[in-house]
Amino acid sequence: MVQVVTLFIASPGDVATERKHVADVAAGLNRNMAHERDVRFEVLDWKTDARPRLHEQGPQGPIDEDMPVGKCDIVVGILWKRFGTPIPAMGDETGSEHEIRSAIAAWRQSGKPEAVMCFNDAPYRPKDVAESRQATRVLELREEIQCLQLAYEGADDFRDKIRDLS
Repeated sequence: MVQVVTLFIASPGDVATERKHVADVAAGLNRNMAHERDVRFEVLDWKTDARPRLHEQGPQGPIDEDMPVGKCDIVVGILWKRFGTPIPAMGDETGSEHEIRSAIAAWRQSGKPEAVMCFNDAPYRPKDVAESRQATRVLELREEIQCLQLAYEGADDFRDKIRDLS
């Protein structure tokens, strides 16, 4: 029987290339070695795996219902300069923040999912106060989360590092 390992990627829009790299590495593992080990990696993405609809919790509600992070095997949080768009119905948490915090809370309760935090250390200069606030929120979360973090400099470095982990 094939074991399905679900990977949920929690990230705002500024790291779309890194999201694609995670999907590419999972596809490569599925293609090249997963069948030998009776495992298949499935990357969950809100763009393809959440059914669009109205929800009391705003846009995050359908994502939480269709892809609950606490039921995933691995949650990969990827952050650089953006923290995401605050969702008023969720106390102004961003979707990425909510997903990362939910993964950590679930892990503390049950030991699942495994949470991997990745931070892009490529140089960045905010263009205005709003961008500066976004970057500051990323740094605040990075300091708050006390864990071993995968630091990388740019999308190509990220791709190389996650390939090395597989």
